[in-house]
Amino acid sequence: MAAAYPNGLNFDDVFPYNKFEEVTRDGQAMIKIPKVYVKAGYTSPTAEMPEKYGWWISEFPQEGFHCHPAFMYQGEELDYFLLGKYEASNDGNSKAQSLANKTPWVNITTPNAIAACLRRNTGEAGSEQYGWHIESIYEYQLISLLMLIELGAPDVQSIIGSGNINGSGVVATGSTNAKWRGICEHWANAWEICDGFKTGASGQALIWDKNGNQTYVDTGKVVADKGFARGKGTDYDFADVFVPTDDGKGSTYSGSTSDGVWTAANCVLYLGGGWRSGARDGAFTFDSSFAAPYSNSSFGFRLAKYDI
Repeated sequence: MAAAYPNGLNFDDVFPYNKFEEVTRDGQAMIKIPKVYVKAGYTSPTAEMPEKYGWWISEFPQEGFHCHPAFMYQGEELDYFLLGKYEASNDGNSKAQSLANKTPWVNITTPNAIAACLRRNTGEAGSEQYGWHIESIYEYQLISLLMLIELGAPDVQSIIGSGNINGSGVVATGSTNAKWRGICEHWANAWEICDGFKTGASGQALIWDKNGNQTYVDTGKVVADKGFARGKGTDYDFADVFVPTDDGKGSTYSGSTSDGVWTAANCVLYLGGGWRSGARDGAFTFDSSFAAPYSNSSFGFRLAKYDI
């Protein structure tokens, strides 16, 4: 989406939107996402505007900002990561690919989807055949954050397009109107299995540490449809993600975003909604109500890559 906004700001000229780049790695269509620094918090209320929770992004490190965890790998900052332009499909050899006009790979469990992405890693460090992985919650929800900042509202279905939300099955990659800055079907069509998040025995949020070590941190906060989680610990910060819990400030999660929330204990994560979820699909749709061995015809996934 490229739009001139009422205040004259054209996001095509603004970092990081002007640095998104379509690239090819190992034959795969990818989008290069540049590193951003972020901060979040409540604004001071004024006579013109009540207190609001907001996010700020920066191209450079500065006071109050931190590197978004999507760009952290084993304690080091990466200059960018690569995200599949398309939902993953099967290359015919049980290896995930990111190509246009392919049938999304669905009816796959979370462990098998993770393995399908890792099978692309057939080369040495620094090669095009190294650094492949399944999309993480940090990568997915960074895109949602950047969309929110650009669009000024969370309802991407109304602003951009609904995508495949009331179909009879998944449709070919890149064939819907759910497109934003080169990324196709970030919402709707197939739910996206995302690594880095799960619920514990009490339904609490377990999330990867913010330093890129891919170790799970128990936040102690129960996932529930009550608003975006706030707060942070030594190894995590809820400002970096959009996780619905019972301590959100203000209206309910679904009421704030028009997107759906489903959750249960001991489950993994699916984001974005699928071909039969209707109006509850969207960039903030959240489902942690199925265990890792589960699969069905609306659950898919997406490739990502570190150039390391």
